[in-house]
Amino acid sequence: MELTTPRYMFWMLDLTRFVAKSVMKFGTIKFFKICIIQLTISSGFCIGQNRIVFNNNAYMVLDNNGKVLIENSNSNAIQSLGSGGNIISENENDMIIWSIGSSVGSYVVPFTTRPIIQGGNSVKLPLTLSISSPGNSAGQIKFSTYETATDYNQPYPTGVSSMNQTNNSDGSQFTMDRFWIIDNSSYSTKPSASITFTYDESSNELGGSNLVLETDLVAQRWNSVLGSWESVSFGNVNTTSNTVSNVNVSPSDFWSTWVLQSVSVPLAIDLDYFTSSKSDCAFRMNWGITNLSDKVSFEVLKSKNGSDWVLVEKFEFDGADFLFKDENPYEEITYYQLISTDINGQVEIIETVAFLKDCENTLSSLYPNPTKGLFSISFPNGKRSAKASILDVSGKTLMSKDYESNLVDWNVEHLVSGTYYVLIEYDDQSTETLKLIRF
Repeated sequence: MELTTPRYMFWMLDLTRFVAKSVMKFGTIKFFKICIIQLTISSGFCIGQNRIVFNNNAYMVLDNNGKVLIENSNSNAIQSLGSGGNIISENENDMIIWSIGSSVGSYVVPFTTRPIIQGGNSVKLPLTLSISSPGNSAGQIKFSTYETATDYNQPYPTGVSSMNQTNNSDGSQFTMDRFWIIDNSSYSTKPSASITFTYDESSNELGGSNLVLETDLVAQRWNSVLGSWESVSFGNVNTTSNTVSNVNVSPSDFWSTWVLQSVSVPLAIDLDYFTSSKSDCAFRMNWGITNLSDKVSFEVLKSKNGSDWVLVEKFEFDGADFLFKDENPYEEITYYQLISTDINGQVEIIETVAFLKDCENTLSSLYPNPTKGLFSISFPNGKRSAKASILDVSGKTLMSKDYESNLVDWNVEHLVSGTYYVLIEYDDQSTETLKLIRF
């Protein structure tokens, strides 16, 4: 046996268990004529590895915040030969850090559940990240996964605060007892990718007191900006290969924390924003939500007393921004309620607001403002005939239309984010200029 370690340092290496067979390469640390059965990296970094080759079921155990840095952007920088390899993470901070940068390809991390000697069942859980559109050259991906200690998905990874469903009840028993971390926070420009998760169908992760239906498994992610699970289901389950694949993510929605859960019990719906306002005699309600499947619809209800409701309008999910307007509210107070309904008929009350009718406004107004694209102009009484123009900060006219209604919708989604002005010219020769923020 020959062992060369020219410039790399380990905090702890447990190389006591190996058998003469084959060749094992670990970066530029080479073990000739042996196959490592277990390599333990604990309490620190294994720095600057160019390549890791697993052969015939070799194990690498990451423990006590152990980390391995792969300074090779090629997709074969981690390779499994023969009967494959096994990386044991089982903690969000025991991770593989892969300097993928601006490269593309299918990057496979051969995760495995805890080995039998550690009380596990040694089931291979390879995670595949197929990058189709690259990020910036300095970016790294941090990979880790772990089985939770309880069927209530605890402990949570950093930043996650709940497992709430759409009705705000705990949905952990409809979620497999495992988190996956795919952290690309070091990228300034994130890549586009497709993810394939592998799960263990024979373990307590799926069974125990859980109510997970395997044929309904999909992937779901935690939005660290909103602080909630996004109400969108990703991927297709294959119960023969025990995978959820075609989990496609774009740079803008490539979040780091993932679970597999039953699609029939999606985790909580959270709006990006919700606003309501009055203009003249009309009531307006605007809300937005991104990354929601077409399995959810919205309804607006109306009431005179806040108890007896009638349906006013129904919205199928066909976009990210929604606008409801009612030019005929009840005299004095009108109550409005926004509700959502999922594919199983589960109803959630999103918002309830009260509106006091007021027909004394004399100025025009924009709503919502700021806007993501859709907004309305409300004209005051007696001035319903008008010409409205959108100007940039230099005064250049970008859009212009004539109107004869007191509540008119606009769409400026094609305009870049920034400040604009709405010039309103009435038939009586009077004018108004309103500031519009596109974000």
